[in-house]
Parts: sequence; C-alpha cells; structure tokens
Amino acid sequence: RDLAKNIEIKVGIFDLLSPINYEEQLAEISIEEVWGIGNKMSSWLRSKGVNTAKQLRDMPSNELKSKYGVVGIRLQHELRGEACFPFKEHSTKKKETCVSRSFIRPATSIQELRQAIATYIVKASEKLRNQGQKARTIKVFARTSLYHPEPYSKSVAINLEIASNNTTDLLAASLPLAEQIFKKNKAIVKAGVIMQNLETTEHLQGHLFLQLKEKVNKKREKLIVTIDQINSRYGNGSIDWAICGKNQPWTIRSVSIGRYSTTQIKNIPIAKA
Repeated sequence: RDLAKNIEIKVGIFDLLSPINYEEQLAEISIEEVWGIGNKMSSWLRSKGVNTAKQLRDMPSNELKSKYGVVGIRLQHELRGEACFPFKEHSTKKKETCVSRSFIRPATSIQELRQAIATYIVKASEKLRNQGQKARTIKVFARTSLYHPEPYSKSVAINLEIASNNTTDLLAASLPLAEQIFKKNKAIVKAGVIMQNLETTEHLQGHLFLQLKEKVNKKREKLIVTIDQINSRYGNGSIDWAICGKNQPWTIRSVSIGRYSTTQIKNIPIAKA
C-alpha cells in the first residue's frame, strides 16, 4: 500500500509479481506498515529482530508458523509475490440470504411488524431472483433493545413444500409468522427475514402429492418478472405490495447511502480519458 501511494510511476498500483526488483523498497517499509500486522504481532516480530517487510519475507517460515500459524505464512508468501487469495470474478452461491434492519423508532403494534416483515420479504425475494435461487425455508425474527430491562427476542421458521422465489408465495407463507413473534407491550427495535435451504432455479425439486399447474405458474412468474423490470427502470418501489404500506414511520431513511464500490467490482468508478 505504501509503495503504491508513494512511487509516482506506479500510479497507485504496486505489483509484487512484476519482474522488477523491489528489494530496496521492501527494506524501507517498517513491519507496522504491512497490511494485516497489528500491535501484538509487530512487537513479537521486532523482538525477533524482524523490523521491515523484507526481513519478514526472508525470516524462517517454521518460526513464524509456530507462532501465528497459517495467517503468518500467508503474509510471508504474499510478500514473496504469491497470491494466497486468488481473484474471483464470480461469487459463490449463497447458502442463506438475510434482510434485516434496525428501526428508526420502535414498532409497538402488530400492523407495523407485519409491514416490516412484508417489506423484508419483498426485498429478499428480489435478491433470490437476482441470485438465481429459490428458498425452501423462511425464518423471521424480531427483538427489543439489548439494553431493555426485560429484553425479548424470538424467531420462527417455516418450511415450504416447494422452494420458491415468488414474492406472493413467500408473503403468504411468512406473514402468519409475524403473529407468532410479536409480543404485546414489547417495543421491537429490529426485525428481519432469513431465506434458508436455498436451491438453484436451474433445477426444481417437485412434490409427490402436489400437482403443479404449469400454465398458472408461468403467468405468475411472468408477472413477477414484469414487476422487477418496472422497478429496475423507474426506481425501487415503483410497484409494491399493499401489505408493505406507504407510511412506514419505523423504517430507516436510506437516501444518503452510497454505492458499494469497496465490495462490489461492478460499482468501481470508471475513468475514461
């Protein structure tokens, strides 16, 4: 990081795999400046006479491994130009999908909790469709503040007979669960839904005793696709489910949230010269 910032000809990039010799530069970087080394590790290294990135790279691996295990060896290998974490262009399939939020003010009625659960189900179903997955299990949860004199939390799950990412199916299955996690006189400050037992949309596991009506299912899927396309074109929430409500005083205001340029490569800013 230091070399990438300070060497002008590198324009913010320092490649350890380059054939150019960077022995002098590594020798000038103090051990505290190496990414991943904290105060305790740097103190231990200095006690061993390891003061620079170059010395860390060249120190005996068995001694480093005995103290810091795989973590220490990875740091050493990376300084040698070996990629310990290869770049992944495609993310692996998720095992769970969660949508949860803390409320801007506590929800005290079952109507508000149902609105919140419905809103999160809608968002979770959109995520599932974008991921090319369907859920077989839905889990909903709610809790009061952790600092409440008598804190309360509860979660309930339901298994679907056939995995789905259709918002209508997921709402129908999950909304009755809101009644089970709601408790009167308890101010709910956080709620959420977790989609579990995810399956790919490429293969659908049927049900022995349920007959799927292919024509009806295709119409329902086409409707959901149309809704997604409209929301994508005209903005999220252009078409919504009535159960979500328009007046949501409990919800967080997210108008100032920025793009995920540090975690999603598709959102990295592009400069054109």
